Amino acid sequence: TAQKNIEDNLKNTYEKFSTIYWQIKSIQRKYNQPKISKKFREELSKLVELLDYNYITLEVAEKYISRFQRFLQDNKESILKEDYLTISVLLQQFMRSSFGITGFLQYYEDKGRKLLFSYPVLIKDDFGKYVADLYIGMSTESIDKTLSMVERQVQVGALIAIIVAVVIVIFLSTNISKGARIITSAMKELSKGNLNIRANFSSNDEIGFIAYNFNIMVEQIAEKEKMRDIMNKVVSEEIAKELLSKGIELGGETRFITMLFSDIRGFTSMSENMDPRDLISILNEYMTEMVEIVKKYKGVVDKFVGDEIMVVYGAPISLGQQEDALLAVATAYEMLRKIEELHIRWQQEGKPLLTPGIGINSGNVVAGNMGSKDRLSYTVIGDAVNTAARLCGSAPGKTCIMSRNTYMLVKDFVVVEEKEPIQVKGKSKPLEIYSLVSVKQEGFQKIEEILSKKST
Repeated sequence: TAQKNIEDNLKNTYEKFSTIYWQIKSIQRKYNQPKISKKFREELSKLVELLDYNYITLEVAEKYISRFQRFLQDNKESILKEDYLTISVLLQQFMRSSFGITGFLQYYEDKGRKLLFSYPVLIKDDFGKYVADLYIGMSTESIDKTLSMVERQVQVGALIAIIVAVVIVIFLSTNISKGARIITSAMKELSKGNLNIRANFSSNDEIGFIAYNFNIMVEQIAEKEKMRDIMNKVVSEEIAKELLSKGIELGGETRFITMLFSDIRGFTSMSENMDPRDLISILNEYMTEMVEIVKKYKGVVDKFVGDEIMVVYGAPISLGQQEDALLAVATAYEMLRKIEELHIRWQQEGKPLLTPGIGINSGNVVAGNMGSKDRLSYTVIGDAVNTAARLCGSAPGKTCIMSRNTYMLVKDFVVVEEKEPIQVKGKSKPLEIYSLVSVKQEGFQKIEEILSKKST
């Protein structure tokens, strides 16, 4: 009947234009952003403004919408595909719904309310006869309120998201910077040689992983330094470095070296009459002083045999044949002077006087790791070593004697007293020997120059 026909038309018309307007309005708002083409924003705004005219004829609407459709086609690459399709469909619906019946669209205000769409509906009676046009006005208030509410919700959501993000960033940056400061401080301490330092920081991120591995690294370095320290106490520092750099392998090489032996005179009879603890105490005091002198002149303590000290110059490192020999002689000279000082102190303390004799010889030897695969030691062997030991055995207390081989290397830097040749075990001919008296001034200058020279 007519009443139902009107109600259906009203309902359908309201639904169509509510959808069309809301979608156009939404697209317009989206393209009001600065990044969108200015021309497209202007054209889209004009499309929405078209709805604000009080009276729109089919001729006006069709002319403008055709022009806008051409603009869309020419600029479709600059517009989102989904928006391009939506606008095209909306324009078709707008024309079909607005002008498909009577051909015009109106807009007006009623009692202060904005009625955005006032478009005609064909009214027919029960026999299908046209009786009137009905214009329906739709207020934009509810739509504007909905859009405003959505905008506020989006703004509030965005604000909350920003605040949460800022809090997370502050937390993470604080945690990371704290860990970085702790690790940096620990690294500075490590560079100073502090092997007890640890990065006391724990977390499940990358900084925590770095701190954990830093601590493992320091522990490994400390363990290696501990082993190095133990090795330096068991063997000389130079031998330890040689073993660490070249590896521990059996074998040797021929090298020209200068050998120094120092042996305490009368030590066997002295040890029989002393308490072992007192003997060890004074022997350690003596050995400590002697070894410090050896280290000063870059000598290598090969081994201790009871009260005997065996020192090598030229293996595993060498400063030159003459240089090695002169450093050995300088060591002997300072040892004898130190013994004079120790005698004065020991005499005041009521201790026995340890008096060494020193022998020096130069020549070719075999230097390297000797022994077995499970137990070995770095040492030197050869006739030159045996000869130095024989000279030491022939030297009186507080005296250093050297062979001709050594003397010829250092004769320009020392004062000696030539002695009668001596016959030693293992030699068919007597050995020419020289007793060290002093080191010349030129010798001390040469020694200072040698000590500043890099080893080879």
